[in-house]
Amino acid sequence: MSERLFRLPGDEGIYDFSRLDYGEGFQKTLLPCEVIRDEELCLGIIGNSCLRPDKLHLNERDKNPVVVSIQSTGEIKRLDLPGKSAEIIFDPDSCGKHTAREIVSTTMGGRPDRRDNLYTATVGQINSAGWVAFWAPIQLEYKTRHARIVANTTINYNIDPTESDLANLASVLTKRQ
Repeated sequence: MSERLFRLPGDEGIYDFSRLDYGEGFQKTLLPCEVIRDEELCLGIIGNSCLRPDKLHLNERDKNPVVVSIQSTGEIKRLDLPGKSAEIIFDPDSCGKHTAREIVSTTMGGRPDRRDNLYTATVGQINSAGWVAFWAPIQLEYKTRHARIVANTTINYNIDPTESDLANLASVLTKRQ
């Protein structure tokens, strides 16, 4: 079977669900349902005017497994760990209110609200807060920039993030204007 690659809008990356190549010359690669190792890659979460830790609790959708089918090999990749959904942000310097509205309307399928804000952190900052980022594309919805942020507490003890975990994550997220 021949390889069929798709280009992300804005020439930010190419993907075929078995990998996402990005960066200058597309030399960096993410693999589905695996840890994101690029500590400089930026992730974003949508929140209201003030992102409080209690707003980061996992919802039911955050607990659903992510399943990716690799068409070229027939392999199935799974991420069963529950975690907070995030959006991969390839150009954080150009982010702002317009980015939050775009994510809400296209990726989340909702209606943008004036209180919607984008909060970002690098993978390195997320790691230092006690969380781990995974590339978790939602294949059937074509959400190629979807990531899942999982608390170390969840990985190690199979429990939902603690209040301390949520506070640590909130402390590294920065509001984009």
